[in-house]
Amino acid sequence: MDAEGRMQTQTIDPEAEQEAAASISSDATAAITDHILAPPFRLPEEATRAACCEAYADQFIDLRRQFKSLELFDPVRFRPFFTRNGNRQAWYFRIGAQSRDVFSQRFLGIRFRGSDLTPNIIALNAELKPLYQITGLSLHYVPETWRSVDYLETQILIEDPDVAAFILYPELMPSDEISVEIRWANGEPPF
Repeated sequence: MDAEGRMQTQTIDPEAEQEAAASISSDATAAITDHILAPPFRLPEEATRAACCEAYADQFIDLRRQFKSLELFDPVRFRPFFTRNGNRQAWYFRIGAQSRDVFSQRFLGIRFRGSDLTPNIIALNAELKPLYQITGLSLHYVPETWRSVDYLETQILIEDPDVAAFILYPELMPSDEISVEIRWANGEPPF
């Protein structure tokens, strides 16, 4: 029907329709990320030599298996992370450095549930030296469905094989309870 109420018909080329569908499905597998951790964007060398994070070594939770979710709750259960603006409640987790003989893109997916927040993240190497810092992670709102409550999500592409651990901390702690779900994978988005 057109705007004037007349019925319009047209023939559709089935081969062209299949080609268009194939091009859309191949594009759909492309990963969309909010942030990238790649060697050209590392912190300055004086920052990467800093001894800020080794003191928290006992706080890190291992998440070495890809596609395995790690659910962390109220960060007051962990030692506060010291920043220039004071102590911040934080979550600490480790995915391990990438093997040098196998290179593929790694993806880190993070979902926040329970309250709005402005999270920051520091990516560390295996010796817990800072490599990257992202303040104010880009978050996307995903509404509630029949199988999940609503949440905020971000995807990070890890192009640097030295990235092994993370410190995740909100700028200001929300008054409501919050939880975070973390998952990573080689070669494809984890969620």
